[in-house]
Amino acid sequence: MKKFSVLIVVFAIVLLLSGSIRSDEAEEQRLVEELQDALVKLVEKVSPAFVNFQAGSGVCISEDGLVLTNHHVAGRSMNWTVGMPGGPMGKRYKAKMLWMDPFGDICLLRIETKGEKMPFVPLGDSDSVKVGQFAIALGTPFM
Repeated sequence: MKKFSVLIVVFAIVLLLSGSIRSDEAEEQRLVEELQDALVKLVEKVSPAFVNFQAGSGVCISEDGLVLTNHHVAGRSMNWTVGMPGGPMGKRYKAKMLWMDPFGDICLLRIETKGEKMPFVPLGDSDSVKVGQFAIALGTPFM
């Protein structure tokens, strides 16, 4: 009878632990879903500021049309026709190179907005970034 009691206690502990493991898995799943929902909202928020070049993409960083992109994307020309989301076929704009750094692989251009306020993603404060924080790179390199 003593062995039977021990087996019941062990079985009860296993059941309790498996329940807590399932609980941990459920919590992890909930956290993953929260993160996924947050990323979806982020993409929906920033995608209107995407700027498409022939060889890649950039992002509009001010309502007056400043665009940040890589030198390997836009560095080969001083004048561009770029695309942005909007309307059924997107919108096209002329853009001019303002500054480039081939070694840092970065370019700054300005879209000719003709007074239109552009959707943009403001730059963050790089001094407030901590080691280990997520960094998300979004782009549309094949459009």
